[in-house]
Amino acid sequence: MNKENKSSKNYENFKKNVLNAFHLYGRVFTQKFSKEDNKLIRAMYITYLVSCLESYFRELFKEMFNKRLLNQERIFRIKKIKNLKFSFKDLIEMQDKKNSVADVLAENMNFQNINYIYEFGKAIEFNKYSIINC
Repeated sequence: MNKENKSSKNYENFKKNVLNAFHLYGRVFTQKFSKEDNKLIRAMYITYLVSCLESYFRELFKEMFNKRLLNQERIFRIKKIKNLKFSFKDLIEMQDKKNSVADVLAENMNFQNINYIYEFGKAIEFNKYSIINC
């Protein structure tokens, strides 16, 4: 799969998951449930949407990091990333699993936390890669 196709596939998967959740949410609320069940259903719906968003941001982060579209200095200043420490055993395990730097960083980012999403957004170098500068 080429890289541009991967970008659109990630977005299409995200969009499909959100639309499916919305469809299911609509179908569920045509049924009669107790007040408590309705609260639980809404909570599960929101949890699923956050999970979809987290997955999308994680994949987007990895792709943008690998394409060098992120200001890496800014990414490495994020507290949790800055404090990463690896033993030799950890490095061997990463190599065996063929983990990229982007994979390791994304695993240590919490894309449910708005502060991490904000830092990710600030690290995107729009001006550096805009069409105007090409």
